[in-house]
Amino acid sequence: MKMSSQTKSHCNLSDSIIPNDRLAGAFTGWGTHRIITLFIDEEKRVSVISDSDGNSCERMNIQSKSVFVEKPKAKLSLLSSISIAGCDLLGSCLYTAGVCAANGGKLAPIGLLLVTIMLFYFRLVYSEVVTALPVNGGTYNLMLNTMNKKIAAFFACFSLLSYTATAIVSAFDSVVYLSILWPSVDIRGFTVLVLLVFAGITICGVKDSSTVSLALFSLHLATISILIVWGLVYGILDNFSLFTDNMYTTLPDIVSSEGKLIASNNVAASLYFGYSSALLGITGFETAANYVEELTSPAVFVSTVNWMWLLVGLYNPLLSVVSMMVLSIDNIYAHPSDLLAEMAGVLGGQTFKLFYV
Repeated sequence: MKMSSQTKSHCNLSDSIIPNDRLAGAFTGWGTHRIITLFIDEEKRVSVISDSDGNSCERMNIQSKSVFVEKPKAKLSLLSSISIAGCDLLGSCLYTAGVCAANGGKLAPIGLLLVTIMLFYFRLVYSEVVTALPVNGGTYNLMLNTMNKKIAAFFACFSLLSYTATAIVSAFDSVVYLSILWPSVDIRGFTVLVLLVFAGITICGVKDSSTVSLALFSLHLATISILIVWGLVYGILDNFSLFTDNMYTTLPDIVSSEGKLIASNNVAASLYFGYSSALLGITGFETAANYVEELTSPAVFVSTVNWMWLLVGLYNPLLSVVSMMVLSIDNIYAHPSDLLAEMAGVLGGQTFKLFYV
């Protein structure tokens, strides 16, 4: 809606009506769309002077004591955009390397690297789609504009399932890390409690803060970087002996959820299931498309996606490699959900482990 605030008692309709050519190519969203131009006189009386439904000369006086014009929202910068998606994306580093190693064994870094290669091409497509339709919604908008509503809704359900699964995995792993400080905690029960607390906060209408996200992201990035650098130094001082020993181990058995053996010491199976598990590490990559309208420009989204690809392609494979320099492969299998805490314990002792948790 366009509101014209003027101080004269009449207006020139030719100056107030929005030309159709200015609307050409502009994405206006879905559903019924009308553009109404309003005129406000000195006595705060509002008149409809143009309406895009065809009644361009309709005049309807609306008595109003006050007229409120919404203040434009502050747009997100590149750093704020990266931090919001980065909290989601790099949060998966807390468990991705361990879960990937449980299925891929010593080939886990390769599985994580394959995901990085896949993302290299995916980000190109994702950037093109979102900048062509810079509207919050991401994959749903893509499918709605290329297929039909039923298929778009089907993919939207997959997105909801992805977010739900992410919430459960993240809540569970956070409680696993908490159990290091509080050994008697009921992991399953507390996981449900964490989900209920955040669900309640969301229902109450509390919104995300880009400032808080930036602080959390900076702290998270710093702690992971310290762990990686310290682990590399540890491996160099150890002459990579532990890493070499891990490379001579056999690959893990792949077992189905029913307990049936699928493969044993099989390279192809370990790469496949390791790659599938490594996809957990890119959870959050789609997040930026859900606030593209709040960015200063669509170009910021492209830069955000590029930075996210760089971060996930750097940190996840590095963490997997460093973990094999610090821990034996059996120890990695034993700590899939709290692998980073175990690494911190080996590098800096119990004090650093508790600090890291």
